[in-house]
Amino acid sequence: MHEGWVIDPKNTIIIIPCKSSGSLTPKLVKYVFQRFPEENVIFSTSEELTLIEMRNATIRDIPLKLMRRFENFVLFDDDLQPDIRTDDMFRIEADVVGCRFAARSEAAWQMPDDVHNSAIRFRRQVVEAMSPPYYKDEYNDAMTLRTSCECRWFRDNAKKLGFTVARAGYSDHGNRGQWHA
Repeated sequence: MHEGWVIDPKNTIIIIPCKSSGSLTPKLVKYVFQRFPEENVIFSTSEELTLIEMRNATIRDIPLKLMRRFENFVLFDDDLQPDIRTDDMFRIEADVVGCRFAARSEAAWQMPDDVHNSAIRFRRQVVEAMSPPYYKDEYNDAMTLRTSCECRWFRDNAKKLGFTVARAGYSDHGNRGQWHA
């Protein structure tokens, strides 16, 4: 099952931010528990935080303070529907690896290094080198239009720090990339 993987599932933590809407997919649960040790899977929930706030808090509180034994971190949205194609994100050498999924717009995948946090893997050293916030939306000067998502913020900061970014694999995505909190 782990043929060709460049990461060790034993030193990888899986973090799944869960919405209160109950959109956690059985397919995702089955996928992660078939591939990673049960004790390495964390379901992160919050009624008060937005998705970006959850991601920032999770990186700040879990990987950096509590989970130094993990070398790799994987974030999956709770409505992700991975399958055997998703495994390709674990077969490619890079510091940050995104997995393509059904998004609101195909424009989300224009560049070869466009990655999004609905399905992403990164080395611990990436976030250790970053300064918070790890995720942040950017807006135009009038604050009326979002010009880039928190995923681009994360990717661009990783690249500025000299880390490599790649994309591999595919997963279905239940809400086509739209967060409903």
